[in-house]
Amino acid sequence: MKITEQDTDFGRELLASLQEVRDHLDGKIALPTRIIDAMPASRVKAIRKAVAKSPKEFERRFGVPARTLEGWEQGRKLDIAGRVLLTVIERDPDAVERALAIDPLISGVALEEMDAAVLREAQRRYTRE
Repeated sequence: MKITEQDTDFGRELLASLQEVRDHLDGKIALPTRIIDAMPASRVKAIRKAVAKSPKEFERRFGVPARTLEGWEQGRKLDIAGRVLLTVIERDPDAVERALAIDPLISGVALEEMDAAVLREAQRRYTRE
């Protein structure tokens, strides 16, 4: 990357943005903000229990490692992506499963490792009648 002493539009916009942040921190201006409350561990556990009997079953259904889920259930930090995923699972778990559905012809997953419902769908899709 070439360093230049010239003024550029990008450089001026970056400096203006930094000044805006400084003014906000100094209380000179108010910027729009959105406060997102943390998801309590009890809610994480309630979501999991509503859709799966165990963390391992939750992992199988939604791809979230059981150890990660267990950490969230014990109050470890839940990032925004995890919070969004749990919120969608809470509202429509089938939508998440549909989005994560495995196509055995593309993925090469052994049929015996697939969930029975996925197996039936694969058979329906790829069996000629």
